Amino acid sequence: MLLDARVAGSPIITTDIGASCDGVDHDENGLLLPNDDGGAMNGALADVY
Repeated sequence: MLLDARVAGSPIITTDIGASCDGVDHDENGLLLPNDDGGAMNGALADVY
């Protein structure tokens, strides 16, 4: 799914746990957030949208 988002040019926001972070470089081609920080997710979504 992340590859589909990248191909479509959509912003990638994911957590830094598991395979979801493979291929995502923070602030380069997406945002990697701490798994346990809901505030970071809210902030990232506000920045992107």
